[in-house]
This record gives sequence, structure tokens and C-alpha cells, in this order.
Amino acid sequence: MADKEHEATCRICFGDGTEGKLLSPCLCKGSMRFVHVECLQRWRLEREKVRRSMRKNTELPHWQFLSGLS
Repeated sequence: MADKEHEATCRICFGDGTEGKLLSPCLCKGSMRFVHVECLQRWRLEREKVRRSMRKNTELPHWQFLSGLS
């Protein structure tokens, strides 16, 4: 592995490249740039759960409001 990847840490779990493959899925630079594939997948699933739990459908077709705002 390259020295640069050993220095890189996952922005979610703060683990290094020895704990799994680190990738750079966005345009972030510096220490915020890297994330483990598994951490990214877990974050995306949790984010979607929160998003679904906060939404409430209304009687208006195709409109959704955050709970507590409608």
C-alpha cells in the first residue's frame, strides 16, 4: 500500500487503510476525503432510515413535509 493511503483515515470511523479499502467518493480534499466502503454503505442506509422516519405524506399528491413542520 502507498504511504499516502496509510496516512489517510476514514472520516466516519477514523480507521486507517489497514481496516478496509479507503476511497474518495466526493470532491472533498484533505482528511475529509477518505471513507471505508463499508462505512459509506452503513452511513447511507442509516441516513435513509432517518429520512424516511422524518417524512410524513400529506393529502397533496407528490408533496411531503418534515414531521413537525406541517
